[in-house]
Amino acid sequence: MSMSAYVQTLQRSAEAERARHEDAREEKARAAAQAARQRLIPLDVRLAKLLAEIPFEVQGEGLSLETIRRRLRGVGGRGAQAGQVADALRRMSYTRSRCWRGGRQRASTGAFSALWYPPSRTVQA
Repeated sequence: MSMSAYVQTLQRSAEAERARHEDAREEKARAAAQAARQRLIPLDVRLAKLLAEIPFEVQGEGLSLETIRRRLRGVGGRGAQAGQVADALRRMSYTRSRCWRGGRQRASTGAFSALWYPPSRTVQA
C-alpha cells in the first residue's frame, strides 16, 4: 500500500468517525429537547399517560408511590415530587392503603408500606 493510499484511508476513516460523533451529538440534543418538552406537560397528564401503560391487573395489586414518582420526570430531570404525585393520584380517585405490620403488602425490607389502588378496586382492611 502506498503512502497516499494509506493517507486517503485514514482521511475516510476520520470522516466516518466525525459523522458518527455528529449523529450521536444530534441524537443527544433531540433526546434532551424531548425530555424538556415532557417536563412542561402537566403532571396530571403525564401521570394519566403512565397509568394507561400499566396493565390494570398490575394496578389492582397496588402501586408504590416511589415507583410512580421515579418514572415521572420532574423539574431538572429528577423524579416528580411525592406530594404532588399523591395529590394527582387522589384527583384521579386512587386510594392509598397503608400496611404498618406484616402481610402481603409488607415491603421486602420489613418496613412500612403504602400502596395506591385504582378507583374501581375496594381495599379490604
